[in-house]
Formats: sequence, C-alpha cells, structure tokens
Amino acid sequence: MRQVFIVRFWHEASRERPGTWRGSVDHLDSGRRLYFAQLEELESFIRKTLEKGGAGSPLPSPEAADE
Repeated sequence: MRQVFIVRFWHEASRERPGTWRGSVDHLDSGRRLYFAQLEELESFIRKTLEKGGAGSPLPSPEAADE
C-alpha cells in the first residue's frame, strides 16, 4: 500500500527574534494537513496517519533505525 505525503518547510524571520523554521505536511489520500514547528509533530502525524490507514506493519521506532 502506498501513502503520499507532501512536506514543505519555510523560514520565518522577525526583528524581535532570529528566524524560525516552520513546516506543513499534506496527506494526499485523506486531504489532511498539519502545520508544525517541531519535527516530532511531523513524525507523529505521519505515524498516526499510517497506523489509521492500515498500511501494514507499524513503522520501526527511531531507536531501531540507529542500530
């Protein structure tokens, strides 16, 4: 089963503080969109979307990828 996500990043700068990276992710199959400021939010959105969609076995934990 294939799932398609589009992830966008942009840099927001202001006079009061150094720039901040922001992002959005779109899940094309469901039409859901999430705006995020932390990569953990992106990861959580993708994990939950895949688990709901029955995309097969669960994703490996990030710790497993480091092994």
